[in-house]
This record gives sequence, C-alpha cells and structure tokens, in this order.
Amino acid sequence: MRSAIRASIFALLTFVNLLLNEASEDHGDHGDHGDHGDWEWAGVTALSAGNYTWTFERIEGTYASDHMKMVFTSTSHNDVDGIEDSEQLAETLFDGNSTIEIELGGILEPTNASVYEIDMDKNTYLTIVKLFVKHTGNYVFFAEHAPTEFQNDADEAFLKDFDGEDIVFTATE
Repeated sequence: MRSAIRASIFALLTFVNLLLNEASEDHGDHGDHGDHGDWEWAGVTALSAGNYTWTFERIEGTYASDHMKMVFTSTSHNDVDGIEDSEQLAETLFDGNSTIEIELGGILEPTNASVYEIDMDKNTYLTIVKLFVKHTGNYVFFAEHAPTEFQNDADEAFLKDFDGEDIVFTATE
C-alpha cells in the first residue's frame, strides 16, 4: 500500500514539475504573438474621466523586459468587439514609426496616432506609469507583453484608479 502511495505522489510531483517547467518556458517566449499582430495581450474596459496608474514589477530581481510598447485608445464597445474593432489601428501603430517614449513620470493619454514605449525604471523594483483619461468611455489597451509578466502577486491589479481601486477588464485576448 505504501509503495502505491509513494508511486502516486512521485507521479503527481513529476506532473506538477512538468507543468511548472512549461509555464516557465512560456513566460520567456516574447517573440510569438500568435494571431494578435505585434502584441501579446489586449484588454478593454470602461474608464471614467480621471487619473489611473499602471504598475510594472520586477520579478526575481528583473523586469520581464526593459521596455513595453503599448497602444491605448478609445473604442466603441466594452467587450471583445471593442478589441477586434481596434486591432487594425493597433497593428498600424505598432508597425509605424510614431513612438512616444514614456520615462519616469510620463503620462499616457488615449491616442489614435502613436504607440507608447514605456521604459522600466531600473533603479527600483516598481515602475509606475500614470494614465489620464479626459472623457468617460470604453478604452482598449494592446500590450507588447502580457501585464501579468510584470506582477509578483496575481491577485493585485496592475491598473488602478486614483483611489487605488482595481480596474477590471471586461474582455482580454
């Protein structure tokens, strides 16, 4: 009986180790963006006029990348259609040469004209980017890397409003 239990535990541990190794390998694969153009992640949410923060954390001492390209624009729908309606614009902006570099203290505002390139603050464990929304509406983000690659705590939201409340995305790809 004990040997059967040991064999089951060994098989379970081997399976878990295999899954962890696959997840680790997937984390480092930033070149394959699948069918989504030049981005790994897209998300849409409704935002009220106001200020927001997007945080990027070091994980095990390093950022997932030193830079992150991101498109931040308004959209007509607060669901997957809002993402799909904006994909062509995102593709055009990612492929274009109109880039706004965001360094420490920089502010992102929705735009249909440029892709943002966020530089991570190498002097701290946390890079905080400010967002300003002038008009209440639906907004879509297209990010070069999945935001969760820059999170130590999966329960902590990377996008928050001015009061520190989590912003929840209604659809992501």
